[in-house]
Formats: sequence, C-alpha cells, structure tokens
Amino acid sequence: MRDLGVLDHDLLYPSMGIALARPPADVGPPIDSAAAYVLYQQSAPCLAGDAEPEVFLALATSNSRGTMNADGTVTRRIDSTLVYVLRWENVPLASSGGPPGFHRPPRPSSNGLVIGMLDATTGEFLGTGSTNAVGG
Repeated sequence: MRDLGVLDHDLLYPSMGIALARPPADVGPPIDSAAAYVLYQQSAPCLAGDAEPEVFLALATSNSRGTMNADGTVTRRIDSTLVYVLRWENVPLASSGGPPGFHRPPRPSSNGLVIGMLDATTGEFLGTGSTNAVGG
C-alpha cells in the first residue's frame, strides 16, 4: 500500500455517489493506515488482488446507502464519517448489467477505479465501489 496520509483537497466520485473532504487537522483516529489495510483485506480480499492501493484519511459522505425515516427523510449511513479510503486506479473491470435473464454479447473489460472505505474509528468495512467513468 502507498500511504498518502490525509486527503488535502475535496474529491468527488459522482457515479459512485461518494464525496470526500479533508478531515479536521486535530483528528487522530485510533486505527492507523497499515491496520486499516489489513482490516480491509480481511473484509474484501477478492477486491484487493495483487495491486497495491493508495490509502488516505478523509471525511466521506455517500448517498448510496441510508435509512428511510418515518417522515420521508433519509439518514445516510456514511455522512461526514472519518474513513480510510483505499483507491486502486487503472484496475481491469468486467462489464456487467442488465436484468436477470438478459444476455448481452460479450464486451471487453475496461480499466477503471475502485474505491474502498473503512471506518477509521471502528475499523468497520463500509463498502467498495467501482467505475470506469472518467472522473469517477
């Protein structure tokens, strides 16, 4: 893994519904980046493969998961959460999609971006997303 430290600028991955921001300077998570990488590998070993990710600390917000409240609002599962982000670039991604039973002619795989997140306070695996969209 390549430890990049703390994210120093905002990053948006619109196709994955992920926004990353610089955490406050006084934040010191109980888990370090090396431990976060080990925990991530235990949660999602098939995603890590042989490639070494970039790892950095960030505040993450995701609109991809949440809980619907009685009043119709949504409480996001990841909302300004301190996370370790594991980022693999130029990863071969197989094409997919379509409803069950739909058969598409084979398409070549393309290279893309894989983002994984781990809660920097608890060590909980928060998920992984991938995209071959330019800019995420």
